[in-house]
Amino acid sequence: MKVDFNNMRFQIACAFNKLTEELNDLQSDIDEPHYVQKVAEATGALQNYIGGLLCVYVPGDENFADISNKIKLFSFEVKE
Repeated sequence: MKVDFNNMRFQIACAFNKLTEELNDLQSDIDEPHYVQKVAEATGALQNYIGGLLCVYVPGDENFADISNKIKLFSFEVKE
């Protein structure tokens, strides 16, 4: 089976962005500031892991290229 890891990693990044957008929108409904901070820490770590994964490549393998320039990962923005 041939797997397109570029697309798989791109889709993971898109799913992260969608989740981050939803969390940013829902943030004002969270009454406890420590929950918001926990979400910020978790999304920040996940963003770093996904960002690293997007940079990984296998030289000469077009299905496992560095795709870090193909998508910008969103950030969870803590509202004061």
